[in-house]
Amino acid sequence: MKRFLCLFFALLMWGVLAFTGIAEEEAKAGDPLKSPYTGRTRVACNIRAEKDTDSDILICVPKGKRIPMYSFDPTWAEVEYDGKRGYVKRSLLESCHVRTGYYEFYPPYGVEEYMYRAVISGDAPVLSEKGSDQVLTILHDGANIAFIGFEDGWGKLIYRRQYAYISSNDLRDVQLVDRDLSDPGTGSPVAVYVSFYNIADTEDNRARMINLQVACDRLNALIFAPGDSLNFNTQIGPYKASVGYQPAPALISGSTKLNYGGGTCQVSSTLYNTILQLPGITILQRRPHGPSGAAYLPHGVDAAVGNSQLNLRFRNDYPYSIRIDGHCQDGALYIAVYRVK
Repeated sequence: MKRFLCLFFALLMWGVLAFTGIAEEEAKAGDPLKSPYTGRTRVACNIRAEKDTDSDILICVPKGKRIPMYSFDPTWAEVEYDGKRGYVKRSLLESCHVRTGYYEFYPPYGVEEYMYRAVISGDAPVLSEKGSDQVLTILHDGANIAFIGFEDGWGKLIYRRQYAYISSNDLRDVQLVDRDLSDPGTGSPVAVYVSFYNIADTEDNRARMINLQVACDRLNALIFAPGDSLNFNTQIGPYKASVGYQPAPALISGSTKLNYGGGTCQVSSTLYNTILQLPGITILQRRPHGPSGAAYLPHGVDAAVGNSQLNLRFRNDYPYSIRIDGHCQDGALYIAVYRVK
């Protein structure tokens, strides 16, 4: 019996040391042969040579295969299978996450860090490329906006599932996001994000835009002390007429139906992308909108709300209080997180 126990504990310690060694090996962020992310194919899909559905097919990956991922943008992911490295649509992948040992060096899958916030001055077209003629939407004076960064005088951001650009000449009050989370005394936001919504002048969509504003107003009234949690359904809901919500299109079980509070999922999803940039915020509950996700965000980073199974809950694990600032204007849903003195 003693021999058995000694052998058991020896094997256990060997397993722990082996696992630790693997984790330490994977943590070498400078090793170009290691992929920081991994994902599983939702369906059988082709790896393309370029970020183009008309480009050459390098290899077909069967459904359900877990494959390494090296990088991603709003539409595509750079992956590898059987020695072939190329690109697949993000919508063809599921269960994507940071590999073991890489958490310290890489943000969660899908996170795009927004480093600036600004206010629109005058009329500002959102373009598909820097200086192009393709206008995606137009923002107007006073709208809040967030940017990943600036390139050659153009602010870069994500419009639905592509990168987009706004001229810096159309901006005022540009402010750098303060990533120094050790100092809670500044007035700069610690995280920002922006998504875009439909501004069509129809009865259903007008109701949806009202719901977006009601959800932002209720969110703006909250302060989260250290250890406090948000329960979106409870604190931003209930989704009833008595609260101010109206019946509007909502994505339910893969189809669109009229429901009180329709559209609030975009507020929860935009908030989710904001707090994903903050390592001191712990996500307690979150689920996406089915396989296709929500079209107003890159695939895989939406957060559905509406019932006990669909909810966004998080906890503030910072040693200081935070508040959330949400704004809706001209199709731009802007959310920022601030420290509270």
